[in-house]
Amino acid sequence: SRRELKIITKRLQRGLKQTVSEGAYIANPPYGYEKTVVDKKPTLKIKEDEAYFVRMMFDMYVNQGVGCYTIAETVNSLGAKPRRSDQFGRGTVEHIIKNPVYVGKIVWDRTKHIRKGKRGNDKKIVITNPEEKWIVTTGIHPPIVEEDLFYKAQEILRGRYHPPSNDGTVKNPLAGVVKCGMCGSTMQVHKTKNRWS
Repeated sequence: SRRELKIITKRLQRGLKQTVSEGAYIANPPYGYEKTVVDKKPTLKIKEDEAYFVRMMFDMYVNQGVGCYTIAETVNSLGAKPRRSDQFGRGTVEHIIKNPVYVGKIVWDRTKHIRKGKRGNDKKIVITNPEEKWIVTTGIHPPIVEEDLFYKAQEILRGRYHPPSNDGTVKNPLAGVVKCGMCGSTMQVHKTKNRWS
């Protein structure tokens, strides 16, 4: 039965990749989009109230030279609300700026799920695959930002320091454990210009 399960899983994965290669979008819609169907294929349509802030993020990052942290504070103050938290953070803004879906692309195999205990982890974790392992195709959904603006943002990203993505290994035994006594959020180390905070 275990062998049959593996065969079924591989078959499903092949089917998903085929669907993605045809430009369909089968995951949860990213910020700025909502689900729709075109020619019986699942895809995305623009959610204008959110897309407004996506365009603002790219404009601030590329044309105004503003960093992700300040962008997050700005859109939060204007009432923008992310899907899975109370407010935008630096990492969320960076993830949006990196996401090719905003120029009409579909990205598959961007992340990998690691089972509990496989790499010394005490719970199931999700890690980011290197870009060379991503499957990128042209989607049938409309873009929110122009390609020129998006690729300028990628050039800026490559030239700036950003904290490394999760690679699935536990480097600090206190990672994810220390919580803020005021708000209960997980505390993180951030390097400012001249010191760590």
